[in-house]
Amino acid sequence: MLNPLTYFIYLAISAYITFAVGKTLNQNGLVFLTSHLGGNKRLATAINSLLLIGYYLINTGYILLVLNLSSTNEVEDINAVIHFLSLNLGLVTLMLGAMHMIIFYVLANWKPANVTTAIEEL
Repeated sequence: MLNPLTYFIYLAISAYITFAVGKTLNQNGLVFLTSHLGGNKRLATAINSLLLIGYYLINTGYILLVLNLSSTNEVEDINAVIHFLSLNLGLVTLMLGAMHMIIFYVLANWKPANVTTAIEEL
């Protein structure tokens, strides 16, 4: 019975992908947000941290949901392991990419009304 090993591999790879992508997006997103907010690094850092927390929560929930929905299938041989991992890791990767594109679209089209007012309010 390969279910526990397959699930462990799925969780390990999903966690690695999620945290590696999150770290990269966080680092590069700070530069983008700082520029977009007129150099206000404090506000950009706060927004970037909130986006990272939301990113991790949504992805963790999705990864666990996919695992829960897939746990009814028995993984009996190596072909089933490969099928399970490729299908579920593919879903996780597609969801990460879709989330990134949606957030990037929203941020690219977001035009702060008055950045100096936001700075003074902090």
